[in-house]
Amino acid sequence: MRYIIVGADKCGTTALRYHLNKHEEIYCHHTEINFFSQNKNYNLGINKYDEIFNGINKPIYGEKSVGSYMFLKIAIDRIDFFIFISILSIDY
Repeated sequence: MRYIIVGADKCGTTALRYHLNKHEEIYCHHTEINFFSQNKNYNLGINKYDEIFNGINKPIYGEKSVGSYMFLKIAIDRIDFFIFISILSIDY
């Protein structure tokens, strides 16, 4: 299962990433990928997104993004297109 954590600055996304990574079946990427918010990344295709997680042997994996996925409509629309991605949203 893929997931994305979205949230505003200083709302706890980094703490959530830290705690999720402690779970034996969950992996959260250590940097913000911004795949869906940047054309140069998104235009490479969803397979390129999956390559980021190659070698991860956990059934649940994803990323966190502060701001760009939460506030940019283009990113939201792109994520929404891929319904196989779950979104965890944090606000304050």
